[in-house]
Amino acid sequence: MPAWPKLKLPVLASLADELRFAPKAAVLRDIQRAAETIDLIDDAAAYPRSWIVFRLTGYRGAVEAELEPTPGAALRTELPRLIERLSAQSAVEATDVQSFGTLLTQAAVCGRWKVDRKTVERYRKSGLVALRVRDTRGRSTLVFPEASVLAFERRHAARLKKAAAFSRTDEATRSTLTERAAKLRARTGASTAKVAAHLARKVGRSPSTVRRAVQGKTPGTPARRRAADVLMRWDAGEGVGAIAKAAGRTRGAVIHALLVARAERLRVLALSERTPSQLATPRSIAEMDHGAKADVFSDHTLRLLRASTLEQLLEAMKPRNAMDRATEAAWVRTHHAAVALAARRVGQASRRTGASSGTDGTSVPPNADAMDEAECALRWALRARLELIAAQSALVLESIAAVAGEPERLEPSDLGAAIVRGVAAAGDAIEGFVPPEALRREIGGRLAAPVSLALGKSLAEWFAGRERVAATRRATRSLAVAAPNWIDAACPWRVAVLASPTWLDPATSTSLIARLTEPDRRVWELRFGPRPQTVREVAAALGLSRPRAGEAVQRVVRVAVAMDSK
Repeated sequence: MPAWPKLKLPVLASLADELRFAPKAAVLRDIQRAAETIDLIDDAAAYPRSWIVFRLTGYRGAVEAELEPTPGAALRTELPRLIERLSAQSAVEATDVQSFGTLLTQAAVCGRWKVDRKTVERYRKSGLVALRVRDTRGRSTLVFPEASVLAFERRHAARLKKAAAFSRTDEATRSTLTERAAKLRARTGASTAKVAAHLARKVGRSPSTVRRAVQGKTPGTPARRRAADVLMRWDAGEGVGAIAKAAGRTRGAVIHALLVARAERLRVLALSERTPSQLATPRSIAEMDHGAKADVFSDHTLRLLRASTLEQLLEAMKPRNAMDRATEAAWVRTHHAAVALAARRVGQASRRTGASSGTDGTSVPPNADAMDEAECALRWALRARLELIAAQSALVLESIAAVAGEPERLEPSDLGAAIVRGVAAAGDAIEGFVPPEALRREIGGRLAAPVSLALGKSLAEWFAGRERVAATRRATRSLAVAAPNWIDAACPWRVAVLASPTWLDPATSTSLIARLTEPDRRVWELRFGPRPQTVREVAAALGLSRPRAGEAVQRVVRVAVAMDSK
């Protein structure tokens, strides 16, 4: 467990200490306020203690004798440390921060900006917000809210552009520097530091970079970090050849690292704990009962997916979508079977990469088809979750109304956060629900019953820890703001894994998919559409070899990710 960040500013250190035993909901609210405050700070200004306390807590206490005002530059540097400290000491989990939107790993941020981890750490001193979030195994991981990343990009566009243009010292350059350094030391007798400083001026590099090169200390990263970088590139649609060239590694090494990283990403999800043991599971996706066997999403689900604003999402959620008992049971079976199948394939990969080894003593990588089938099964599970949650969307709004008043009159931020919270609770209820026929009963409860109980408990806890959010908003205020990322809440493994948000479905925008060329759209629909398929299945459908089909999938992902980022 990483040590909590130390705070140098007395006002922030005092606040962190006071909030050690505060309810988690209250701490999350203060974290949100701290993140919003960063954008308001002027580095050249100075801020009194009363202003800082009010901005971070909303509390106006008795006016005390003011100490020396806090410089804006110091406050901007310390606030990200406060946010990390509060999230760490409150044992924040991924499900607690759904309202923060998409969470990016440090590797994903590095890849997005084309910088290393040390550079990202320096950016945090300039206001880049990060949270300490515990995964399903209780391990603490640093994640970055996408909103904070985007805000930082707007403030420091030139700085990021300059950093991305920086190139690492390649092997040929290191070899040349080493040779020149050896000649200079032999001729002049100068120290390594002086030789490095001299060469740095000649080649336009920093003295430390040159010193590492001539000392034979390459800035390489541990194997796990290299694997994470490979995985991030793969998720963005880069092919194995391009990744190998960029990393200066062989195709075989990249393939091995990629398979191991994919297996590790799946292992941390603890998928075997996410499905009832009573249900028999198939041995392959082909043997699964594919729910209602629809080739497209239901109309109600499509309306939810197409909603781009909070107002549109609210209107799409209101109508009751009465899913019949048989269809509901079919989608529940699909969900449980898909998760269990993915867990089985991950278990097989764990055994293979554990004690067993190849003839050369190296660990045997997991089978590519097994990893592909596990990921495809999770896409099926997401498909089932979206259908089941869409059918309960009206119930989510009713539960919000029961604890907080009319949804339309809530503050947009509160309403969005409540919807996300409700969707997450509905997803949790799905994981524990068993259709009556699986218990050998002709009649039994419907999914709405456990969903309603989960919603009531989750939303009551959510609103209890917040300031008054009842119907106090002026009716004239618009809800035409961006819709919350409810899909991540519906599918916990998209964020709980703390990986690239594109790893299962690079984009969900129907308008974006419509902009693809016809051949690319065909590949997309086969791989990521309502009936997700493995690479082998895509190859069979298109009449291609498996390697060619894999290349086609990566190309389409690369195109879609590029379009989505514009």
